[in-house]
Amino acid sequence: MQQPPLLALGATTGAGLVKGTIFDAVEREYIAAGVDPEQAREIAEQAQAYTGDNVDQIALGGVLGAAAGRLGIEKGITNLITRKVGEEAALPVGIKTIVGGAVAESVPEAIQAGQEKFADNIARQREGFDVDLMEGVVGQSVFEGGAGLVLGGGVGVTTSRRNRLNNERQAEILRKKQEEEEALARQAEEAAEQAQQKRGSSPAKCVGRSACS
Repeated sequence: MQQPPLLALGATTGAGLVKGTIFDAVEREYIAAGVDPEQAREIAEQAQAYTGDNVDQIALGGVLGAAAGRLGIEKGITNLITRKVGEEAALPVGIKTIVGGAVAESVPEAIQAGQEKFADNIARQREGFDVDLMEGVVGQSVFEGGAGLVLGGGVGVTTSRRNRLNNERQAEILRKKQEEEEALARQAEEAAEQAQQKRGSSPAKCVGRSACS
């Protein structure tokens, strides 16, 4: 289960990224329009404030950041490897682990990147600039998602190798355990046979005075 401090860290990071995106976009747009840089900075500060018009996008960034903490590499790989480990269970290896790591990282990255670009666009539009809300959203999602795919796939490869080694160690442990159980069973069987033989070779007891005469 994900710890609350980690969720809070993800939410704070996500909101911070959106705030920074909004600030940079608004400041850049006003400077390009000929506004004094100092004034442009002041307007950008207001645009990225928690009490400003873009608080909805900042809050959404926080939610997505927290979700990424649960669904990104660490959580995705944890879900892949934290299964029942017993005599017949094994940690996943190969392409399944690699693809799982890639998807677990690329999907949250793509969603966050797209939302950040959308926040960039809507913040500028709210300032009165003529901006298409979907401008660059898909492109940035694809780019960041692709980067996450490569990164997550690399982690998946490492995890697959580690899991394979763990499986080999687990198999060795189970083999030794089985050999010990078989040895104990043989010892118990031999002890029972010896006890039976001793009972069969014991001299019969005499019953009555004339029985042994």
